[in-house]
Amino acid sequence: MNSEKGLRSLIKATKVLTSTRDLDEVLNVLINEVTHVIEGADGAVFFIYDDKTNKLIPKSAAGFDMNYLKYIHLNPDEGMTGKTFTSKRPQVFTTENDTSYGMSNIDTENQKLYQKALGKLQYPTSTICAPLLSNKDCIGVLTIDSFSDNVHFTDLDLSLLQTFANQAIIAIENAKLFTQNNRSNHIHQELTNVYISQKGLPEITSTLSTLIQKHVCVYNEFIDLLAASSTEVNLLAGHAKSSHFSIFRKSFSKDTVSHKNIEVEGKAYEVYFFPIKAEQVKYGILTIFLEEDQVLDPLDLFAVEQATIVFALEMMAQDRHISDYFKYEGYILEHLLENPSDSIHQVANTKFQISQNQKYLFVYLEMSDRNLHFSELKEIRQTFSRMIYRELQYFKYKSLVAEHTSQYKILFMIDEVMNEEEIVLIVTNLLNRISDKGKLPVRCGIGRVFEQIEDLHLSLNDSIKCVEYLKKADTGKSVYSYRDLGIKRFFLNLEEKELHDFAYGQIGSLIEYDDMNQTELLNTLKTYLECNQNVTETAAKCFVHLNTIKYRLEKIKKLLPRPELKGKIAFDLLLSIYIYEYLQEK
Repeated sequence: MNSEKGLRSLIKATKVLTSTRDLDEVLNVLINEVTHVIEGADGAVFFIYDDKTNKLIPKSAAGFDMNYLKYIHLNPDEGMTGKTFTSKRPQVFTTENDTSYGMSNIDTENQKLYQKALGKLQYPTSTICAPLLSNKDCIGVLTIDSFSDNVHFTDLDLSLLQTFANQAIIAIENAKLFTQNNRSNHIHQELTNVYISQKGLPEITSTLSTLIQKHVCVYNEFIDLLAASSTEVNLLAGHAKSSHFSIFRKSFSKDTVSHKNIEVEGKAYEVYFFPIKAEQVKYGILTIFLEEDQVLDPLDLFAVEQATIVFALEMMAQDRHISDYFKYEGYILEHLLENPSDSIHQVANTKFQISQNQKYLFVYLEMSDRNLHFSELKEIRQTFSRMIYRELQYFKYKSLVAEHTSQYKILFMIDEVMNEEEIVLIVTNLLNRISDKGKLPVRCGIGRVFEQIEDLHLSLNDSIKCVEYLKKADTGKSVYSYRDLGIKRFFLNLEEKELHDFAYGQIGSLIEYDDMNQTELLNTLKTYLECNQNVTETAAKCFVHLNTIKYRLEKIKKLLPRPELKGKIAFDLLLSIYIYEYLQEK
């Protein structure tokens, strides 16, 4: 430092640099003081390294038009500035030959922008560049240019510039830290405000997206899209789920953050999945879609971490609300079963309306809870309950649910003109979806359809009998209706030995003959009796010739204790066959 002017300028710059926390102000002060103190400085540019794009970006300048200069993004090692960045050493380019060589690898488009920013195409006659080093990492470069023929920067000028750069590093880092603290406080405040305002998941999602400037959406545990940060993201999230469902399902099963590169509608995205958990219960996944060149910086991750807490609290609150509502429905349902006429006004006060043509159908569900620890069973029950509520929420018919541990009574109220077969089919499809998605074996019974609310208990009893049958019989089914149960309903409460003795007393000889000779006499007799003893119809259903049926019937009559196939004897025989089939299913 060879003059009092330089010393005064440095002291002034240091005071200003350390007194402000605004990064733009820091850079402007830096540029102005450097061009003031270094003799022959016609232009100055401060470049900051952007690790997201791996580019050196101009942030402040003197002697150049920033309207053009701001678009010059240098690669590391591009131009004199880039070479200084990669070497991490201050450099002086004394002559025009030095500067021409230093700028020889500048991109063509950057050269055009440089010419417009300077007003003409001219290489500096001399240049000095000082790297800004923080913890051995280069965070930027300060470059000074002279376009005067009689100015040639020296090592002394370079030393002065490096002194300014060293002072600037502290001010820049302080400004960045202040900005980060401000952003952290802003993130915390915004997310707190949106939760307190109770505007729900859409508003929380939109707020997070604004804070991190990324596409955000939230899915629940069933990979239903609950909220998206915009209409555009809503479409994106829907397409992503449909084309990459297995990735979403696998990501939900993980307890840690995961990410995948996927393509949606021909566009590439890097997708991050953040689990939303509270009290060991996983409620869903927060999903961030990153477009090309986007990254999640530390403050983005901080915002996401804070947001997952807010999402969990909101989803817990919604879960409690749904649970409380279904408990109330269960209370109403139990009263309806006990006193149908007295409790009808309570239903009228809920979201349900009782119409004159209303039809009622009861469903009884029971979960199997064998060989599970209590804590594991509790979590599975909670998930299963949410799944039932979720399915019923989207079901087009009204319902009331009463839940007791692992058992569910569901009353459906159907006001459309449909026959019982159509109603049972629709409800069966719903129950199959619930059963398929359950983590435990589920047995579902469907009662008869009634038109009088006083008959509700009959439909419930029907559905319970169906579940009792599924427990005893090995049908391979999880859903059974009272219509399918047929005559088997009378066998449920009888002793198995008593049923066995009755059936084998009637048709035991046919069973033994079929087993020994690989024949189908028992099936032929069943078909013959069900066809009202019509030989021609029996032959058609058995896919054999008429004479074959006649021959089998003669054989059957010889084997049976009583050869007659009419009246009460025929009834006892058919009943015995049904009992035998029932016992075989068990």
